[in-house]
Amino acid sequence: MSFCERDITIVTVSHATVQRIHRGKRASSDICSWAGHIAECELEVHTFKEFRIGTTPEVEDAMIITPEQPLREPRHDLVVCMAPMYIYTDWETLLVGIETWLALGATKIVVPIQSASTSTYKILKEYEKIGLVIIRTWPKWPILSDSNPNGLVLSRGIEESHVNCLFFAKPWANMIVFSDIDDLLLPTDPMSARPGINVEILKVG
Repeated sequence: MSFCERDITIVTVSHATVQRIHRGKRASSDICSWAGHIAECELEVHTFKEFRIGTTPEVEDAMIITPEQPLREPRHDLVVCMAPMYIYTDWETLLVGIETWLALGATKIVVPIQSASTSTYKILKEYEKIGLVIIRTWPKWPILSDSNPNGLVLSRGIEESHVNCLFFAKPWANMIVFSDIDDLLLPTDPMSARPGINVEILKVG
């Protein structure tokens, strides 16, 4: 059980609903020592700067959280949330992935980066300049005195990243696809490939 402090001047505490991100066979196998969770609780309307969340009602035991301000974007039919990049160098595959998604219907691609080559980052910055890509920083987990969580999280936090992107993009996205940079959605008939076909495929599916 988690608790959220909703007001920094008057201490009001609410219970948070906590849900594990990894479910199904990945949760049952428990092959990783660390797993991401979502905590959902009520906040005051004017909580813009920070709030606290903890596993006890005691304020001094809680962790300070700074909310991310919502991004103002026009409505998009199809947004692609990419998996985080770790030491990514394959800029040729990056170009194919971005151009294919854009050609077939995506109008915004969100790319979280922990580390990437200079060439990769420069390419992404050019796409960002023309409004087709949003670059987001994907941080490393803090290293503890007795363990390094970065090697103990399933798929290096890909599910956590996708959930983060879902909440980031859903205010301005009609549909969101979760993908890796080398995964593509293509029509079974190559002759039917045309702008917007991926939106049609997803609506039918």
